[in-house]
Amino acid sequence: KITLEWQSAARFGEVLDLELQVTRWGGSSYDIGIVGTVGERPVLTATYVYVSMVPGELRPQPVPPHVRAALEASSRA
Repeated sequence: KITLEWQSAARFGEVLDLELQVTRWGGSSYDIGIVGTVGERPVLTATYVYVSMVPGELRPQPVPPHVRAALEASSRA
């Protein structure tokens, strides 16, 4: 699931900077918060909900420890 809200337009030739961070941990899911800016001007905010699935099956599983560790490490960087 993705929700996105626009605050202003990004025009052709402008550089859109995206900042991503885990904003919520659940048992089998987590949210990635995204903030997009052009310079100091806010352009968008979004939330991407990821659900960890059992490979080859349509059922959720706990977020694997190595995935959580990698995402937590990148959030601290």
